[in-house]
Amino acid sequence: MADQKIYLKWNEVNETWLGNLYQWYDVAIIIKVEQALGGAPFEHTYLAPQEIIKKKLTKDEYKHFIKLVCRVNGIDINQILERNEEGKPEITIKEIRRTINEIAPISVRIKSISRVDI
Repeated sequence: MADQKIYLKWNEVNETWLGNLYQWYDVAIIIKVEQALGGAPFEHTYLAPQEIIKKKLTKDEYKHFIKLVCRVNGIDINQILERNEEGKPEITIKEIRRTINEIAPISVRIKSISRVDI
């Protein structure tokens, strides 16, 4: 039996795949965060990594990132909101690192792109 190849377009793959718990959108946000903080592994201990991330992401992406941090670290969103007197979410560098390490190791290798897909 010959291997049957399935070709997917990028706009069709925003769903869980191969047992992975995260979507392409999640990975894209994590890559933006990782780049904003200087790449992986980032060794800097920024005074305000959250502000750097906030500037790099759109408002919706930032909200989604906070939800990802909560999901990966097993934290309720209310716990993050209570850390700050102003009611704004506050996350630690440790939580950010754990989130990046959980989601970013996903590796995709593209062998070729046909002109039909472009």
